[in-house]
Amino acid sequence: MWSAGCAQGEEAYSLAIIAFETEITTKTIIYATDIDDDALKKGEKGIYPTAAFQYTPPEYLEKYFVRHNGDYKIKDNIKLIVKFINLDLFDSFPYGPCDLIMCRNVLIYMSREAQSELVRKFYENLRPGGYLVIGKVELLLGIPEAKLFNLVSRTERIYQKIVV
Repeated sequence: MWSAGCAQGEEAYSLAIIAFETEITTKTIIYATDIDDDALKKGEKGIYPTAAFQYTPPEYLEKYFVRHNGDYKIKDNIKLIVKFINLDLFDSFPYGPCDLIMCRNVLIYMSREAQSELVRKFYENLRPGGYLVIGKVELLLGIPEAKLFNLVSRTERIYQKIVV
């Protein structure tokens, strides 16, 4: 899986927790990429303030986090399957193909031309039938590469790669 534009890693660790919950961890690697080195360093530490967990069920906190100076720290077994990498989204992604690419709330900051280029890149880095998830305020409307995907969920902005 690829968490593109991962910021401080919250999404990447959420994917890792899902992998543990569904017991698919033996073959799972989550690539968490961003261009912000400071954000990546925070993600690697895996420490988040208590306020970030207001909607997290207590059983998940207990199972996947430990208390750390008043905050919560992701457990080491979860951290093992998340790889933080400095990567500009327009550079080559040497870790594919992926089953899932999460790129939420990144496309909205780009021109249509850049969006088109990035969506093409995501298509090329997905396995046949793989999924692309974008932000809820983002759309692939007007992007020619949108024809490479089937819309799976309009509300969640989930797309599936079409094999052409």
